[in-house]
Amino acid sequence: MSLVITSNRDSDVNTPDGQSVYSAFSYRNEMGSTYKIPENSQVCLQSAKVNLDGRAQLGGSQTIYYDWFGSELDEAVEGSIDESTSYPIIQEFGERDRVLELTPEEVANKVQTSHLEFHPNRKDYFRCNASEDAQGDFQGYEFISKQNLSSSATVSSSLAFTRFTGGTDTRFTYNNASGIFTRTAGTHDDKPAVGISITRPLSLINGSFKVNFKNSNASGVAWGIGLSRYTPSEYNYFPEYFDQSFDLDDSNNMGLYEEPKQYFEDIGVHRNEDGELVIRQAVPLGNGDYQDFGYREIEYYNNTNSALADPGTRYDIDTNASNYESVAFVCKGEKISIYLEVGASPGAKSAKAAAPILLTEFDAAQPKDSYPKPICQTMWCLHPVLSVGYTDDGATPPTIVSDTNSLTMTEYSGLDITGYDATAAGKGGWYEYYAVRDDEGGLQKCREVDLRVINDPTDATVYTPVVLNASGAIDYKPAMIVGRNDTYVPSGKASTSDVFGFQGNTIINDGTNDLVSGLYSLKFVSASVPDLSATNKSIFVRLRNFGTQVLNARAKTQSTIIAHLPTADADIAGVGRLYYEPNRDVWLDLNNATELTVSDFNIDLIYVNEQYAKVLQGQTIVVLYFRKKPSSE
Repeated sequence: MSLVITSNRDSDVNTPDGQSVYSAFSYRNEMGSTYKIPENSQVCLQSAKVNLDGRAQLGGSQTIYYDWFGSELDEAVEGSIDESTSYPIIQEFGERDRVLELTPEEVANKVQTSHLEFHPNRKDYFRCNASEDAQGDFQGYEFISKQNLSSSATVSSSLAFTRFTGGTDTRFTYNNASGIFTRTAGTHDDKPAVGISITRPLSLINGSFKVNFKNSNASGVAWGIGLSRYTPSEYNYFPEYFDQSFDLDDSNNMGLYEEPKQYFEDIGVHRNEDGELVIRQAVPLGNGDYQDFGYREIEYYNNTNSALADPGTRYDIDTNASNYESVAFVCKGEKISIYLEVGASPGAKSAKAAAPILLTEFDAAQPKDSYPKPICQTMWCLHPVLSVGYTDDGATPPTIVSDTNSLTMTEYSGLDITGYDATAAGKGGWYEYYAVRDDEGGLQKCREVDLRVINDPTDATVYTPVVLNASGAIDYKPAMIVGRNDTYVPSGKASTSDVFGFQGNTIINDGTNDLVSGLYSLKFVSASVPDLSATNKSIFVRLRNFGTQVLNARAKTQSTIIAHLPTADADIAGVGRLYYEPNRDVWLDLNNATELTVSDFNIDLIYVNEQYAKVLQGQTIVVLYFRKKPSSE
């Protein structure tokens, strides 16, 4: 039996050596003269000394939490999440099958840069900081999110409209200086000219969107003014689970134009071909256990709060006796209110328009199908959608009478968000995140939210939309889900309660609020100092230039690991120098049928996934036993 002592250096004094042959986690000792090992020999670990640098060692399963931006759920009510508008958003700052070795500052930076934010009023405003005391000692983390209360209602020159229907023709022009959206004459006369602006999402804190329809209405053409998520589907730009054929109450047709389902919108106000004012929205169709998502009419005329209340009768926008000229949407939190504005009365001395009149909005005392659905998580990022139709003389063949009409956008509270891109995963809304990636599992989550009973106008469940608090922010109870919780579901992968300093907790929703310069902030702070050493991973010794054969089932590969250093055990784990000596020898065959002539020893310290354990610093010592295999074996 012979003893071989290997080491990367002579002392624990740290010097920057990167990944050289002298690093603490991978080194080579060259022999001054050849070293011979007899045939049929074995090797085992006699002892090892390493130095942990104190960084957290986080596997992928330890880097997951969920973000909740919604109302507080009642833990005493099973399934209470099904009557909310929100869904837990998984956040993962680690990497699957890889160990992250991070200082507290690096953890905070990873959390901040990988955090996905989908609500337009919170985009760009998530921060994570590692805090220290006066002596510079780590004290925990601060998690800060803010709501942008901006609702500046101007039509910006940065807005642009893009095609929202199939084919190659744009069919419209948009002047971003004047806000005029004009149908292009001569092509596709039998289809509407439809565009969506995905440049900026609408602010959901008093955000307004106003469009003047006077030009198109005067010509008697069908027009539409709506709000919609971006839907990057190859099927005519509809959500994958939208049913274009199922029609329970004639909502699909409504006489809008010959092909009324050319495009998707979450909610839209229209003039149909019969000269009636109609509103449609995308909601559950209530057609059995496996529901579909499709259009239903909002029967504003049956809402007694509406200025156009007239039971069972749509307003005649063709005659337009009240001289309405504009549609306006106002969004406050989850609530959508729709107004009409009156133009100047004929012959009036003043051209000043009268105050807007309410077309419809939520009121619990009103029929559920007479007001808009709440703004759910699938439609957090709403964009303006405009549509202009045409008229003909009804002859055979028909002659086009009006083909170049327009709509004029006069107000739009579009948020200017750095890097916003509805067409890129993670840079737009929650629905868009999954739709752009064509993520079937994620789209199923979106479908679940869209089909909740609170959105079904035929279901008796009445949901009161969340609006704004006294500070002007959306009156939610945001939360971090750091451990599996049976109320905020799904949250089964959450695993950061210890990592973030919230030991024993699964839901963190009691923070401190502040309002500064139009930003409403919420801060969560670690309840205790996270124990970084508690994240220590087991480290393995790998002898690279010999013939040992070990199966690493976790890594699904053959390996040359010869020993396990249980640095994660409570009696061993920590920071700084650690010494380990097995209480029994585990001999591994070198599988050498002939004598080995050795010129160097190559030692690696790795995790179970065969990744280098770069948390090691200073001097590493690995002592090996070699012996000829006993004949009895």
